[in-house]
Amino acid sequence: MTAIALLTTMALQPALLEETVLYKDASGAECQGTWVRPANRSNVPAVIIVHDWNGPDDYELMRARMVATEWGIGAFVADIYAKARPTDTAGNRAEATKYYGDNALFRTRLQGAIDAVKARGDVQKTNVAAMGYCFGGTAVLEMARMNADVVAVTSFHGGLSTANPAPGEIKPKILLNHAADDPSVPKEMLVGFLEEMTKAKADYRMVIYNVAAHPFTVVGGSGYNEAADKRSWAATTEFFREVGVISGS
Repeated sequence: MTAIALLTTMALQPALLEETVLYKDASGAECQGTWVRPANRSNVPAVIIVHDWNGPDDYELMRARMVATEWGIGAFVADIYAKARPTDTAGNRAEATKYYGDNALFRTRLQGAIDAVKARGDVQKTNVAAMGYCFGGTAVLEMARMNADVVAVTSFHGGLSTANPAPGEIKPKILLNHAADDPSVPKEMLVGFLEEMTKAKADYRMVIYNVAAHPFTVVGGSGYNEAADKRSWAATTEFFREVGVISGS
């Protein structure tokens, strides 16, 4: 790319507003999220991004910037771990297990993020969605099961089981981006999820990628698959456009 073409491309990118947000959930736990939106828009739909098992980091911030730049809306990187930041695999596992083992705490922390977004003056409160990766993919499915006040959720290679299945009809629309041979999701877990969605009369769709890996969207990771990453992002773009979170064609 020539210098002139590069400068032209940079000039076409919208300036972004980025803000660290301290917020509390109903238990009083303090969390630290990040809000990103186009600087030239002050009343935007929003997507809550729930992090992987290692907590919010540059990966989720990258996705938030993609949301704001490509979709022209706001993105809120949630902090389910309430400022805890594990530094190794054992710590990641321990922190994630804390929430997998305490569904009430998990849902309280998720609701805290939703409340923080809807409290903002620059957000269209009736047009909030959520998406998440791995642990975060599990988390946004939990939002759907608890009938959180979001219009839709997208899970990227998330876990599909729960300690608290939907007791009735699920209202948020669901998109599942799933690897065909995800080693973290046994086939029986997938079957159980489909049965749960049927009972809950969920409006859901699933895109299955012929990938034998778990975190297939994590750039630079051992399981990264560029084709599946790009296709799942395109599927999510189409899905959020259909439900009205993204405007235009």
